[in-house]
Amino acid sequence: MSRKQDRGKLRKFQALLDNAVLNYQPQLERMPERRKLYEGDPTIQKPVKGGGTTETDYVNNMAAELVESQVSPDVPQPKVTALRKQDEWLASLIEDFLRLELQRLGAETMLDLSKRECPGQGGVGWHTPWDDSVRSADTVGANVLELLEPEKLIPQHGVYEIEDMDYVFLRIPQTVGGIRRRYGVDVSGEQEESPQLRGDDYTISEDGVTLNIAYYREDDGAVSKFSWVGETVVEDITDYLARRLPVCVACGAPEPDWDEELPQTTDGTKPGGGGEELPEDVILPTGRSHGGSRRKRACPHCGGTKWEERPQEFEEIWIPVRLETPDGIREIPGARQIDTGEALVDEKGNIMLGTDGLPLTRKIYEPTRIPWYKPKLYPVVVQRNTSAAGRFLGGSDLDKLQEQQNEMNRLTQQINEKLHQFRGVVIRPPDAKLKLGPSGIFEMITEKPDEAAMIRAINLQLDISQDLAWKSEIYEDGRRAIGVNDAFQGRRDPTATSGIAKEFSANQAAGRMASKRVMENTAFAQISERWFQNVLAYADEPRPVVSRDANGGNVYREFNRYYFLEYDEDTGQWRWNDRFLFGVDSSANLASNREAMWRELMAMFQAGALGDPTDIGTQIHLWGQLELQHYPGAASNKSYLEEKQKRLEAQAMQMQAAQTVMMNQTPAPMPVNEKGDQL
Repeated sequence: MSRKQDRGKLRKFQALLDNAVLNYQPQLERMPERRKLYEGDPTIQKPVKGGGTTETDYVNNMAAELVESQVSPDVPQPKVTALRKQDEWLASLIEDFLRLELQRLGAETMLDLSKRECPGQGGVGWHTPWDDSVRSADTVGANVLELLEPEKLIPQHGVYEIEDMDYVFLRIPQTVGGIRRRYGVDVSGEQEESPQLRGDDYTISEDGVTLNIAYYREDDGAVSKFSWVGETVVEDITDYLARRLPVCVACGAPEPDWDEELPQTTDGTKPGGGGEELPEDVILPTGRSHGGSRRKRACPHCGGTKWEERPQEFEEIWIPVRLETPDGIREIPGARQIDTGEALVDEKGNIMLGTDGLPLTRKIYEPTRIPWYKPKLYPVVVQRNTSAAGRFLGGSDLDKLQEQQNEMNRLTQQINEKLHQFRGVVIRPPDAKLKLGPSGIFEMITEKPDEAAMIRAINLQLDISQDLAWKSEIYEDGRRAIGVNDAFQGRRDPTATSGIAKEFSANQAAGRMASKRVMENTAFAQISERWFQNVLAYADEPRPVVSRDANGGNVYREFNRYYFLEYDEDTGQWRWNDRFLFGVDSSANLASNREAMWRELMAMFQAGALGDPTDIGTQIHLWGQLELQHYPGAASNKSYLEEKQKRLEAQAMQMQAAQTVMMNQTPAPMPVNEKGDQL
């Protein structure tokens, strides 16, 4: 793209972002107000007649309390459902891989913030791209999970579902050095456009900049990406989710794996055919120089040495790929030899003959071509608190609590004034002198007993009982507004007198809270689906997967994207199997509560649900399950019982062998006389 075209595209997306921010401004203005309310805003909005605002000296922060009461440490665990029976082992593999991804990326820390931001602001965003810059000793690239506070996610105006949008914007605070390392672009001359994105107590930073990212749909539905800082374009990728590889500028062939041994043609020419010899100063894909020197990497198809990245539709498999599956060994074929039928000629133009007297023909290798998998979804997910019609984010609990918190502040200030400004009156004789003693008690010295009888106190303290009663009612109104009641908080519910009524009250409270968890689970199911599509598209190397077996032992496997590659016999084409449904394991909450699981296992063991409690095999199974739930000392106890079981089995085998020997021993016959009597 020319500099003029680049500038025109920048102006286009700057205008789109400005328009989206302008239309989203009412929601953006509410976000800092909600945070202020959550942190304990002392402001009191006076009644409409008087107008104006004042502040309370003490904040009874019921808004923060009711939001915090909903926070749980649970991390939504993935659940994958296969649509075909033969894919069930793949679904299990995906689940275990996704669980490890949540651990690797530290989802607990991000969830600790999202579980407060989401009910407070009505929703949050999640960014789920693939990052090729993440490297390890044997892998390239990894999934990413970034929490997007609602100010950082700007939707297309009038569209409320991410996948229905033509474009969506992300505004992310970055540093000049971070942009240089990530994109290789110098933005030191740019100023930070939106410093408020770094927090409410922001100050303009000399090294800070705002990275604007636009994900948008092409006419064919492909997702593209355009990023800029101020007036500097840092990234412009058309068909962003397509697999991009270095290709030869001359012939368009993809760059091969330089560490991979490619098959050679029978006449020593390059694998792609064409007949001409490679230049002597270039290097073959095997890393060996055709003529002995090692100066350039050459295209094995045309000998060109210039490469550039382009979207690719097909992957070339030169070497067969062997896969171990539960159904046995499966192989993806590599390159196959093809006879072109073209006769080989020598330098003089004569047809070359073989030892059998027949003409030699050119033979080339043709690789197996499989389509690169391309994700179809925006790498952005929205998690809503509760559904709200006509809104991009969901309903905010703090919006519902705003009036109650304002009234709570007014009542609190009113009670403070009653307690501190009005005290009492002391009646005493005119000549009496009161002196505050060291113990804090007033003392009066008098010689006239009748003067002491004249002293009395009148309490003028104002009654605050009605204020406290109204304050308690306001608190109850707030709890009911967002669905938090006594049953949910574990308090005694005076409105439910019978057991059935209490059960109904608890279920009703749990149902309203469950609605919010459904929204969270829906978001994490979408995150799981995007992660799965990322590894199918970009994870060339197998990824290690660790899970547990039924006895609590570790099972080591690997996630290989080629497991999901299938050959369609009807069409003769290769295709990717992504027919899986993604959700969240509903039993994960109980599974994450280890103490509750320990109690459940012990109760089932004592009840005989695991087998005979006196049987050592049942005991080993129990300790294996407890080890799976990280019970202290479970592994050593299981090992002890396993060793004991081996000793008992060995003793039983020895006893059985001894009995067999005794049974096989026939006693010697006793001597008898002629009549058959023993001598």
